[in-house]
Amino acid sequence: MKIFRVLYVLLVFITFNSWSQTIKDSVIFDTDGLKYKVFNQDSEQFDYFDIEGKKRVLSKIENDSTKEAQLLIMSKLVGRDLKIPSRYVREVSADDFHNTFIFEMTFLVEKNGEVSNLRLIGEIPEGFEPKDFFPRKFELPTFQPILNDNGDSVIVERKTEIWVTCPCAKKENE
Repeated sequence: MKIFRVLYVLLVFITFNSWSQTIKDSVIFDTDGLKYKVFNQDSEQFDYFDIEGKKRVLSKIENDSTKEAQLLIMSKLVGRDLKIPSRYVREVSADDFHNTFIFEMTFLVEKNGEVSNLRLIGEIPEGFEPKDFFPRKFELPTFQPILNDNGDSVIVERKTEIWVTCPCAKKENE
């Protein structure tokens, strides 16, 4: 029931903030402290808000030596749980079948190093739910806090693509 409540809250939040993405075309990994990402048309950037609606300030760090390692760890952690559902392979016609799906993965590294707001954004075939592609819940890692030039801990966003490929080929029934 909790996931439905969070998805409803997210849908309402998105609706009232003029963000074009819908639940149907996103896989959203939900955590208790979900932070919301909203496109600001005035600044043409994304803004983050906590669950109470308070805007969060993200930092950009030049020469961030931890970025690649964090992306690699998260890609492995998330990638091993992403799957193309067997029901998709069985039920989808050969003309509509795709054996590769690409998701944009974004997440925040909080001031204390905890990972939050893990989001997988990509198109999902009609008739399938996000949980069909990403069913498992797991504990998100904690990294070393990211420090700015002044030595203060900051919140940063990480972003990469994850490709999910099914090693199968759909053939027409003869």
